[in-house]
Amino acid sequence: MEYGNGERNQLVWRSPENRYHNEDFCVDRNNQNVNVAMLAKKVQAGSRILDVGCGEGKFGAMLQGENCYLVGVDIDTLACKNAIEKYNYSHVYCFNVEEPEQDRKEYEEFCLKEQKFDYIALIDILEHVINPTRVVENVIKHLNKKGKILVSVPNVNNADIMANLLRDRFNYREAGVLDNTHTKYFTKRSFVEWIDDINTDSEFMLDCEYIGSTFGYTHYMEELENEAPQVYNFLQLNPSFNAIQHLFVLTYNDRLDKNGDAHLKKLLNEESVDLTGILNQIIDFSKINNSEKKIRAYILPNERAILKEEIQSAEQGWQECSEALKQAKIFGDKNARDIAILKDEIAQFQNERDQIYQKWKETAEALDVAKTGWSKCNNELEINQKGWRECAKALEDAKKGWFECAQALEDAKRGWKECARALEEVKSVNIKTLNEQI
Repeated sequence: MEYGNGERNQLVWRSPENRYHNEDFCVDRNNQNVNVAMLAKKVQAGSRILDVGCGEGKFGAMLQGENCYLVGVDIDTLACKNAIEKYNYSHVYCFNVEEPEQDRKEYEEFCLKEQKFDYIALIDILEHVINPTRVVENVIKHLNKKGKILVSVPNVNNADIMANLLRDRFNYREAGVLDNTHTKYFTKRSFVEWIDDINTDSEFMLDCEYIGSTFGYTHYMEELENEAPQVYNFLQLNPSFNAIQHLFVLTYNDRLDKNGDAHLKKLLNEESVDLTGILNQIIDFSKINNSEKKIRAYILPNERAILKEEIQSAEQGWQECSEALKQAKIFGDKNARDIAILKDEIAQFQNERDQIYQKWKETAEALDVAKTGWSKCNNELEINQKGWRECAKALEDAKKGWFECAQALEDAKRGWKECARALEEVKSVNIKTLNEQI
């Protein structure tokens, strides 16, 4: 996403109807300076997701492989087709989330077919609508009680826009912070205060967690740094100096839960940097050019006296500011050293992590070897068991044969006895006959 100020104002809309469809869109889910990638990190795998204003499916592209149920809503038909074909959106409904009654049939179909969602994505959406509060009220009806709304809004409080305002420029373009279709503008604090305002008047309450920003550095800012370094250094005092977008997570807050808006309260209590007060202290009117001196000629005499006192005060303030900047430099150097130490600790941690991974890999390999040995041993045991069964059967057969053989021997023994008796009887008869003959 680009900053908004173009060389010329581009309020004339020359873009095609399907302006948010990009056939050359490339997925880089590892780039943590991209809003869809940063918000995708907040999504748990296997979740139900409603992507409002899904366009061509950039958010869904970051969730590939996470087994999520993706449903889109948009009014750009060509982009919706791309979301379904390329990034596996289960369905994309075509209706206006701000005023769904305008597309009643499509909205009723959505309400009939879809259950409530774990996440609702409002990524670069709220700045395009007339009534962002109504959008939140309409979508939250489709959010689970423990669900989350993922939000990204452009930051109008950045150095590019501030510096251009000083040059009487507030130029729209076809894309960026000053997209010529934007109707609402946000800073970090204005967004938080808006959520707090919703909590005052709505039937529901929300907590608001700030999760980070995306950043950029434009060619114009490079020119400003070179041509007007003091202005550039002053603008750097703005915490959102080069922030392009601010990212938030909204969750339900039970009105009975006293700590349910802890993140919101913390954000509301953050101290803001008073750039106006700082600028008032450091301006040196002694170096203004002739054109600016002409402006001073219109200042009334009493105002001049007041201004003189203010200049004297500003000079003193400038000295104090200069000293503060020196202290800031010392603090910055210390931070640089701390960062270097932290980098070394991170490198050591990564090395330890790699060693643990190597040991785990070796253990896994050893387990695979053991598993192979156990499998081989099991096969051999099965073979031996089969042999034991065959041997047992052979022994049973032999036992049976031995029994039959013993029975046959008994029968033979009995036959031999009968034969012997018969022989004895024949012998007796023969002897008797012989005696009679004698």
